[in-house]
Amino acid sequence: MITTRQLRTVVMVIVLAVVSVIVLEVHWSMDTKSEAQTVARESAAAGAHSLSLNHDSLGARHVAEAVAATHGFAFIAFTTENDGGVRVTVSGRSRSYLLRRLGPFRSITEISATATASQR
Repeated sequence: MITTRQLRTVVMVIVLAVVSVIVLEVHWSMDTKSEAQTVARESAAAGAHSLSLNHDSLGARHVAEAVAATHGFAFIAFTTENDGGVRVTVSGRSRSYLLRRLGPFRSITEISATATASQR
């Protein structure tokens, strides 16, 4: 026969497991956000460098897109600024077992980052 103490223990273990998974997934999202910011900066820098060398915005876009792709991020936007700089937006999805399946929390796992770089 299941006692109240055993039932409380089982419920507590389940609650701790769910909370642990959520904390782990938020950590993964934070890591992915940091990585996305780094990739966006690298893509923008590569695009700006290519633009300064070749004066070809399409070629610069392809260079920035290649940098994002090598790191596993989707290339979302490429804009040339008036000062000759480049603005790049990349997107990715963090590892997730639970949060991406829950509608209100899905945005935590869908990461995007934007960076701007000037011509060198």
